[in-house]
Amino acid sequence: MSKESIVGLTPDEIRIAIESHGFKGELAKEICIWIYRRAAKSFLQMDNIPMGLREFLQMNFSLQWPQYRSFQTSDDGSKKYLFETSDGNPYEAVFMPGPKRNALCISTQSGCRMGCVFCHTGAMGFRENLSVLHIVGQLLSIPESRSINRLVVMGMGEPMDNPEPVFRALEIFRAPWGMAFGATNITLSTIGILQGLERLIHARCCNIAISLHSPFHHQRSRLIPAGGLHSPDDIVSFFMVNPVRKPLRLSFEYVVIPNVNDSDEHAVQTAKLIKSLNCHVNVIPLNTPKGSENYRQCAKLFRDKLDAHGQPATLRASRGVDIDAACGMMAGKGQ
Repeated sequence: MSKESIVGLTPDEIRIAIESHGFKGELAKEICIWIYRRAAKSFLQMDNIPMGLREFLQMNFSLQWPQYRSFQTSDDGSKKYLFETSDGNPYEAVFMPGPKRNALCISTQSGCRMGCVFCHTGAMGFRENLSVLHIVGQLLSIPESRSINRLVVMGMGEPMDNPEPVFRALEIFRAPWGMAFGATNITLSTIGILQGLERLIHARCCNIAISLHSPFHHQRSRLIPAGGLHSPDDIVSFFMVNPVRKPLRLSFEYVVIPNVNDSDEHAVQTAKLIKSLNCHVNVIPLNTPKGSENYRQCAKLFRDKLDAHGQPATLRASRGVDIDAACGMMAGKGQ
């Protein structure tokens, strides 16, 4: 019989397990430090934990986390790692090195229910929610893990469609007994599920990026054909009442589809919609293996239109286009 992995558990969960067998619960945080900060391969390594407890853990738990099946390296230095769940469903993580920031883009689902028309993950349909072990394991398993200082929860899936594992993973990423990332160094992207946004605001655990793509609800509902999609007005109203407080940041993401959502009126209404939120727009080119430069130019023009209407905007660099690792391209395809 296989043993449950202890990876993905919090101190409270470990405390319950060890106290029920007569061990001191306050050792749970030390165990977590060994798991998440030191990536221990064996419980017997934990030399500040009593031997009796180490032997108990060794007998009842494993220290295993998911291992990537393959990886691809982009011409720009990015690396895409392919994982599979026990049911054979694919999910991916992308490492993006930089001069000052090394970021990891993390997935929360295999596939996605939202069905965004410009996204290859959405074209897969929904396959499976990822567990805490799957989510945290993406960071633990890759060889660059110790160099990473930014996390972007922008990979496959809608994070707020899988909230419990995502919030537990965020706790592990942030906690002093976990991986100790600052909240300002984690950014989560969502279509704006209000119940999830309420929890994010209360937890103050990360920056929030809203996938907008159109200021018009009727058009946005076609681009993101998810049932019960909240309107842009509802999302803005939510943040007016529940602001993202500094030092955390709110931003909006806008994938530019030429001749669909890049008109002057789109720029005017986007600027008007979010002007009271004091936030930034990340303009994203439509990423495809062919024609990417043309799409990038269209995105640049739309960014300039937003700037002209007083809305701060940045053109996002597309990393890993040649290995299907850029925004909207992740679909669980290996080499």
